Amino acid sequence: MIKLILSIMFLFIFLNAKAPEEYTKAYNFYKSKNYDESISTFNEFIKSNPDDFYVGNCYFWLGIIESERGNPDKAIENFQLVLKSENKWKYADAHSQLISIFSKTNNNDEMLKSLKAIKELRAQDANMVSDIVYNNAIKKLEAIEIDSENQKPKTDKEGITQTQKDNSLNEKDKDLENLLAKSDSIEDSLSVLNKELRYEKQVLDNYETLKKAKESELGGKDTIKTQTESNIVNASDKTNENENNDYIPEDDNNMIADEFDNLDKEIYKTYNNAKTKIPDLKGKLVVKLELGTTGNVKLVKVIESKWNHKSGYSLEKILKKKMFDWKVSPENPAVKKGEIDREYLFK
Repeated sequence: MIKLILSIMFLFIFLNAKAPEEYTKAYNFYKSKNYDESISTFNEFIKSNPDDFYVGNCYFWLGIIESERGNPDKAIENFQLVLKSENKWKYADAHSQLISIFSKTNNNDEMLKSLKAIKELRAQDANMVSDIVYNNAIKKLEAIEIDSENQKPKTDKEGITQTQKDNSLNEKDKDLENLLAKSDSIEDSLSVLNKELRYEKQVLDNYETLKKAKESELGGKDTIKTQTESNIVNASDKTNENENNDYIPEDDNNMIADEFDNLDKEIYKTYNNAKTKIPDLKGKLVVKLELGTTGNVKLVKVIESKWNHKSGYSLEKILKKKMFDWKVSPENPAVKKGEIDREYLFK
């Protein structure tokens, strides 16, 4: 009986206390979007009642207001003050808001701390964390664990990670670019001159490889188109399209082949220089060259690019720069057409 009377007296005092009324007043200001008055009233309540149970609630709504105003730093400060208050029932809500902010600002470490805190609060007392907040936290934790597992460095049979391999390739890229950058100056040196015959042989080998590949595709030597002619319309193949602009006489084909064959040798020569640094470098490059009326190259568009080595893509940039320096005769039929395709097999 005495306990019942005391409980009723406590409830009466609690319901009629001045503090909850001030808190409710501040909260009502918030609901009506009168943020300035709400902040002022909440702070007055906190100042007058620093040890009150509702101080945690005040900090929570101050955090919400700052979030809605677009002030994440101030919002974080208030939500963290909630976690230092006596009102443990608002801890999970504060952590939930912190998770949202940290997710938007990519602060994954702090977000992970709040996710784990919610899980621990639920373990302490199921009533302290709502099902919605708890389930959302668990889903995020599981997603992070899966992502973390996928991002673990994978090693090959020799225990070398992909990152280590990439770092090694980056070093080779630098060496390759340095070698090619110096190629113009070292070509006059005796060491490079001694290699010219070997380079020329490799160039010829590449042409022979391409011709054999074309022969295999087209079914016989009589119908082969060499690399330099692979995208040119042959008059004998287009006898029914004489009135079409795609028709190119045989003499014009020869002119195209002669000029671009010489230019192609520059490409293969640069590739062969690169192979002195990376012997196993192989690839394929198909480009479309847009030509100006004076025979200059206006645009180099990559149609296909395949390399067995990361360094190949560094080489590709250098090859494209060389192509921009090309110039053929304005009378070249490819200039009249405005474009020409080139295909390179690097073996």
